[in-house]
Amino acid sequence: MHRLDRDTSGCVLFARDPEAWRALRGQFAARSVEKVYRAVVLGRLDAGGVCSVPLCQRSGRSVPVPDVEAEERLRHQGLPAARPAETHYQVVRRLAAHTLVEVRIVTGAMHQIRAHLAWLGYPVAGDLLYGGEGARLGGLGRHALHAFRLGFDPPEGGERVRVESPLPPDLAALLLRLS
Repeated sequence: MHRLDRDTSGCVLFARDPEAWRALRGQFAARSVEKVYRAVVLGRLDAGGVCSVPLCQRSGRSVPVPDVEAEERLRHQGLPAARPAETHYQVVRRLAAHTLVEVRIVTGAMHQIRAHLAWLGYPVAGDLLYGGEGARLGGLGRHALHAFRLGFDPPEGGERVRVESPLPPDLAALLLRLS
């Protein structure tokens, strides 16, 4: 029903038949699917917030488009229009030089969480695409992003379903190491 970046671990939703696919697709379109992630970011965040900077795809990455002038420059380069993107984040735990954050996305633009957190100055640990070499962490062969929870209404009716995936061993070990 949706995609995760190659190195992102965690929950993914699949439909078992065309009717379920249509019903779930409608929930994604209505933005009623709950998508919650956990990420280890570089730096110590003091508080959470919301980032709603639109994103444009460019050469396999998402580029923040913070104002009309930036969007106009991209349009002159022949790139597609920026897509709305809304990312909510809050501090779960502060570490020595990093922060474990919980991230809820309303939209689902490509690399949205990674692009927004990097734009805010807190790239995801291990994310060389958005955080550069400074984001590299020895012993972690991927970015520290995990799809922690999905919530949706079952296509056949009934109570809302919420599924969670605990942090995988590599990210749990990373948190212990960075504490």
